[in-house]
Amino acid sequence: MRGITRWFVETWSEEKDLVRRVADYRVETRKARGEDADRRDSVACALYVLYGGWVMAALIAAILWLILLWRVCYSGGERGGVTQLFSTRSYVRDAMYTPSEQDYIRVSQVFHWAQARHFIEFFQVETSKGGRHKKTEKVLPRLVRKKELIAVRYKHKLVYSSPKRASEQPKIAHGLAVTEALVRLWTARREGEIFAERDFKGLGSVPEFGIRYGNGRMIVVELSTADNGRRVGLLRRKTARYQESLAQIEERFGATCLVLFIMDTPRAKVERFVAETPDTGDPFYFTDWQAFLNVPSGKQLVAPIYIWGEDGQCYRLVEEE
Repeated sequence: MRGITRWFVETWSEEKDLVRRVADYRVETRKARGEDADRRDSVACALYVLYGGWVMAALIAAILWLILLWRVCYSGGERGGVTQLFSTRSYVRDAMYTPSEQDYIRVSQVFHWAQARHFIEFFQVETSKGGRHKKTEKVLPRLVRKKELIAVRYKHKLVYSSPKRASEQPKIAHGLAVTEALVRLWTARREGEIFAERDFKGLGSVPEFGIRYGNGRMIVVELSTADNGRRVGLLRRKTARYQESLAQIEERFGATCLVLFIMDTPRAKVERFVAETPDTGDPFYFTDWQAFLNVPSGKQLVAPIYIWGEDGQCYRLVEEE
C-alpha cells in the first residue's frame, strides 16, 4: 500500500510539473509575439482539465479495486453479502475424491480445529489398515511449513487450524467438537455446500456452520458447550434470536432452514429445556452431544434422536432413502 501511495505522489508531482512547464512556455511565447500574456491560455486550461480528469479516474479506479479486493478476501464479515454463496469457503462435491493441497486449505476454512482423521473422514479417502492416509500425513505438515495451517499438540495429538480460524476460535475443545459434528453430518449426505461461521455474520444469529443441499433445504448447527448447557437463559435467548433472524438467513442463502441445537448436557436436561421453552417447534430440533456421538458416523441425518418441541417426540432430520 505504501508503494502505491509513493508511486501516486511521484506521478502526481511529475505530471503536474510537466503541465506547469507547458503553460509557462506558452505564456513566454505569447509575450514574445506581443500578445496579451494575462489572457487565459486555452491549451493550458485544457491540459489542466484533462490531467485533473485522469487523476480523478485513477483515484476512483484505485478505490473500487480496493473495495473489490476487500469483498473477495473478507466476504462473510459483519457486512455480509451474496458473495458468500460462491466463495472459496464453499466446498462442493466435485473435488472430494482426489483432494489436492488446495482442497485441504479450503476445508480448513470451514473446520475450526481438526485432527488428521477429520480430513481423512471428510474426503472419505482409502486408508491403510491402521486408518492412516499417506497423502494427508504429508500434506498437513507441508501446509504448516508454508504457514497455511498452524499445528498445536492437544491431549497428546496434533490438531490443525488455519491461522484466521484459530484466532476466531481459540478454544480447541469446542473447535474440535464443531468439526466432529460437521464431518459426521457431511458424511451422512455428501452433497451440497458448506458455509463457515463467518458467512452468517451480520444476520443476527451466527451458527457454527451450515450445509445447504441441492433440494433447497439447509441445516444450520448451533453447538452448545457444557457451560452453555447449564445456562438456560442464554439458550432461550439464542432460540428467540433465531426466530427473529431466520428470514434473513433464508433470504441470504436461498434455502429453507432447519436449526439443529446440539447440547453438551444430559439428555434429560435437553428434554426438560425443550418442554419448558416456548416456540421450540419448527424449524428447531434438539439433541444431546452423547446421543449424537453414539450414532455411527454417516447415519446422523436418519437417526431418530432429535427432539421436536411441538410434541416432545424424537424424529429423523430426513427420511431414509
